[in-house]
Amino acid sequence: MNSLWCRRLACREIAGGTPAPQVYNRVRAVGHFARLNLEGAIDRVGVCERLMGEVKNFLRKMVGALGGRAVRKHIDGWLTAYADWRFDRRFGTETKPILELDQLDIDSENRDHGVHYQPTQTRPFNLLMSTLSLGKNATFVDLGSGMGRALMLASEYGFKRVVGVEYAKNLCEIANQNMAIYRRKTGSDAKIALLHLDAAKYAIQDSDTVFYLYNPFHDAVMRQVVENIHQSVLRAPRKVYIIYLNPLCRKVIEGHPGFEMIFEQLYHRSRFVVYSSIYLVRLQAEVDQLGRSRS
Repeated sequence: MNSLWCRRLACREIAGGTPAPQVYNRVRAVGHFARLNLEGAIDRVGVCERLMGEVKNFLRKMVGALGGRAVRKHIDGWLTAYADWRFDRRFGTETKPILELDQLDIDSENRDHGVHYQPTQTRPFNLLMSTLSLGKNATFVDLGSGMGRALMLASEYGFKRVVGVEYAKNLCEIANQNMAIYRRKTGSDAKIALLHLDAAKYAIQDSDTVFYLYNPFHDAVMRQVVENIHQSVLRAPRKVYIIYLNPLCRKVIEGHPGFEMIFEQLYHRSRFVVYSSIYLVRLQAEVDQLGRSRS
């Protein structure tokens, strides 16, 4: 069934008074097939990107015609899955596989405090960065950078420097390959650095201003990382931001006096929480120190 036939059928059914649930079920079935079999189906029939664009436009029109939160949520999921597939397809990179902790080559005492590898979803990340507009003269640091998808995405938003910190050796090797492929494909001259290092041991630079975490570790490491960022702010006062995706350890940050939450948004199952440093922290520390010296 081609996209033109689908559009005509949908319009005819809607105009003829076909109940929305019936049309929704058809769209849902098509979307379910597309999401689960997208890559294989495209490889088999050789569908070009122009046709995929027509399919996306058709789905958007269906959403507008039918309305309803359930339909929108389902179509949004399909578009998100397509954007992830298209990223690696477009650049020739490899960022998609999900790897469990026992599949990672890790030599660190914090190994058991880590989690599996799963890449940042392209579409939610782009929506977030477009909303925040943090790129000018900022350094983006991804703590737990995996295969480097977030680094490549961040490099398109004008960051002065992009840094990836990853303690799994095999993920670092893949990320380095991805960076080389990405640079050749795009001609990008973005400054991207990859460090094979435990995030808890990363020496935060005074120029680091945006820290990105996709639920990379549990509470024990999170506490140490947050304190390292806090000490960096005390040493070199500046506004820093922590972008936390899938914030399972958010209480660690929210319980720290040096940070406050400024933004929270859900983009198709990707929950982002953004925190900023509190400028008055250093002033209070200096007052406390002065008080102790006088007592």
